[in-house]
Amino acid sequence: MPIIDLTRQTNLTVDVGGELAVNGTIDIVQDGLQIGSTAVTTTAAELNKLDGATLSTTELNYVGGVTSSIQTQLNQIVDGTTDFTGNIDIGSTGTPKNLKVWGDLEVVGSGVSFDVSQVQAEDPIMQLNYISNVAQTA
Repeated sequence: MPIIDLTRQTNLTVDVGGELAVNGTIDIVQDGLQIGSTAVTTTAAELNKLDGATLSTTELNYVGGVTSSIQTQLNQIVDGTTDFTGNIDIGSTGTPKNLKVWGDLEVVGSGVSFDVSQVQAEDPIMQLNYISNVAQTA
């Protein structure tokens, strides 16, 4: 293979019809490397981050604008201490869903209503306060 000394060359275009082997380093100034007449503007470090990635462009675009850990953000949505405001729908369309609560459940408000055909409680003591303000123990 012939050896060409390019030490003092600038603005050099090399058209290689086969394989180009480099014994050393190639220093390409920003926007100097082009693939199909499109300038490659990324750094080697940025390219190395993508090396081995198996995600699609669509999947990568899902995280566009994310500035912190996605899991941390999800954990903050419902972490057991989050105060919800407004309406919370569980199974509001389609098949109704069940709500299971482990621990205490407190429902407060003057507009609290239940539309059920059956209430099942496994608590040995349950107080029902009716509109007539009469308390009963089941």
